[in-house]
Amino acid sequence: MTGPSRSAGAAASPHSRPFVILVEELTESTVLLTVEGELDLYTAPRLKSELLRAMEEGARRIAIDLTKVGFMDSTGLGVLLAAQRRHEEVVSFAIVCSGPEVRWIFEFSGTDRILALFHTLEEALAHLDRDEREG
Repeated sequence: MTGPSRSAGAAASPHSRPFVILVEELTESTVLLTVEGELDLYTAPRLKSELLRAMEEGARRIAIDLTKVGFMDSTGLGVLLAAQRRHEEVVSFAIVCSGPEVRWIFEFSGTDRILALFHTLEEALAHLDRDEREG
């Protein structure tokens, strides 16, 4: 890992406020990605890059905080699903999603039964801790 935290900004989609991903190393193997702005066709590739970078740098537990995301489309959902499916043998994921606008896409698509969704960061981190102890 490169350090305790970094900011990974990206060009905002044409209709949104700036898109930012804050990356924080919580432990040697746990990373928190805090996403702000709209997660869509324009910004989802940046999330994918940050997820891959975190895993390449040794993260085995990743919390993704979407509480500051006001909108997410199927592209953003696809990035999260692909990460889960391709890396679930070696990485545990927990997604914090409390806003009804974003949570709706998980529920509507049925992916709330596939991805580990939590209302608070504390719940997500507790889930990752349990996974590490049981794994």
